[in-house]
Amino acid sequence: HVETLQAKMNMAVVMHNEKTPESIAQAKQLYCEVIAGRTEHYGPTHVNTLTAQMKLAILLRNEQTPESVAEAKKLYYIVIG
Repeated sequence: HVETLQAKMNMAVVMHNEKTPESIAQAKQLYCEVIAGRTEHYGPTHVNTLTAQMKLAILLRNEQTPESVAEAKKLYYIVIG
C-alpha cells in the first residue's frame, strides 16, 4: 500500500540520518523496498519512485567505496533520464 511505502521511506530517512553502520544498512534495505514497491505501483519514471532512487544514491555516494559510488552513478543516471 502506498501509505506503507511512505512510512518505510520516512523510516529509511531516519535510519540514514543516524549514520551508524547498522542504521545505514537498514536504510539501504528500506530504500530498496520502497523503490521496488513504488516502481510496481507508480512505474519507474514517477517522481515518487525517482525520489527514493535519489535518496539511495545519496546514501551510496556517502559510503565512498568504489562499488557504492558506481552504484550511485547508475541511480543518478536513471533519475536524470
